[in-house]
Amino acid sequence: MRLSPLPSRCHSPFQQLALRVSATTCAVIGCLGIAASASLAAPISYSIPPGSMPDLSQHDGGWTNFCAPTAGANAVNFFANTFDGTLTPATQNGLITALSADMNTNGVSGPPAHQGTYDTDLRDGLDLYLENNDGNPSTSVWNTTLLKMGDPRPGGGTIDGLDLLAKSQDILSNGGAVILIIDWMTGPPDELLYDLPTPPQPGLMKHAISLAGYNPTDLEIHDPANQLTHATGVTDIVPYTATPASWQLSIGGPIPNAIVDGIVFVPVPEPGTAMLLLAGLGALALRRRG
Repeated sequence: MRLSPLPSRCHSPFQQLALRVSATTCAVIGCLGIAASASLAAPISYSIPPGSMPDLSQHDGGWTNFCAPTAGANAVNFFANTFDGTLTPATQNGLITALSADMNTNGVSGPPAHQGTYDTDLRDGLDLYLENNDGNPSTSVWNTTLLKMGDPRPGGGTIDGLDLLAKSQDILSNGGAVILIIDWMTGPPDELLYDLPTPPQPGLMKHAISLAGYNPTDLEIHDPANQLTHATGVTDIVPYTATPASWQLSIGGPIPNAIVDGIVFVPVPEPGTAMLLLAGLGALALRRRG
């Protein structure tokens, strides 16, 4: 589908949440918890916990141009396994179908008619699904964000002091989810299952992949077009080169001639909003017992 638009001294997402929630509680009762919500520094190498994110296929439901909702489903499953079990889907195909509606993939939810998913719809649709299906849908706790390589970057070409690669590493190693939006540098790969729009459509010749880890030379990815160069459920290791000054991030290996055009990232909710979510889960449990 086209879009248009080994851990090193780091805490697991469970440990991070426990630290953040306990620090928040400490602040409430008068302890010093001022820096409790600050992100942990990104380690040089990091991999998400084994088994925490599936490697779903964008074709399992007979779909075309479904890389964005499939990458979104990888992220939802990741949070269901590491943060909020209420996000666990009844079926994976049902989850991807629901995300495609929230993301207006292929224009299924309204005009304009198009193939694929616009990058802003990927961001908004994933955030909408998380907000509506977590343990406290009445409270907004998620902060899904889109950063594009061409976005204005005040302060020396960085966002929050970080370039595109560093921001991805920071979010992932602190328990969040990262979707890379890639564009083709010298034309798309000559493989039919990448679902190239026919005829070509400006702004839609892109692809979404899930980031699962990194080290100084390689990225670990789950590619929704995973029936082409590897088996479903196998993490791809792809080399990358980064040019921080221009925010350029190029990747190779099974995805040739690709450049990262932007990232959609979802941080773990901050301590205050996490407490609201946990409170919602507690109230839900009490209602079920009653």
